[in-house]
Amino acid sequence: MIQRIQTLYIIIGAVFCFLGTNFIVILKVGLILLTLFTILNYHKRTVQKKGVYLMILFSFLGLFFSVQESSCLNMLSNNIVNNNAIDLNVLLISSSIIFYILAIKNIKRDEDLIKSIDRLR
Repeated sequence: MIQRIQTLYIIIGAVFCFLGTNFIVILKVGLILLTLFTILNYHKRTVQKKGVYLMILFSFLGLFFSVQESSCLNMLSNNIVNNNAIDLNVLLISSSIIFYILAIKNIKRDEDLIKSIDRLR
C-alpha cells in the first residue's frame, strides 16, 4: 500500500491541500476522508483513480475559495502580509493538484503493467 509511488503522491498532495485551505472545515474533512478511502482502495485501481479525480475537484474548490478570499481582502485593504499568505495558499493547492496528476499517471502505469502481465498468461 505505502510502497507504491502513487500512494506517496496522494499523501503529499493531501498534505499540501490541507495546509493550503485554511478556512473551509468541510473541505478539509472531506479531503481527509477521501484520501483515506483512496489509499485503502489500492487494489481497485479504477476506484482509486476516481477518488483522485474527486481530490482534484476538492483542490480546485479550495483554489477557487482562496482566490475569492484574496480578491475580497484586496478590496478591503492592501495589506501585504495577507496577500503573501494567500499566494502561499494558492501555491500549496496548485502543487497538490500536480501531485494528484502524478498519482493518476502512476495508477495508469500500474494498470498497463497488469494488462501486459495478463497478456502473457
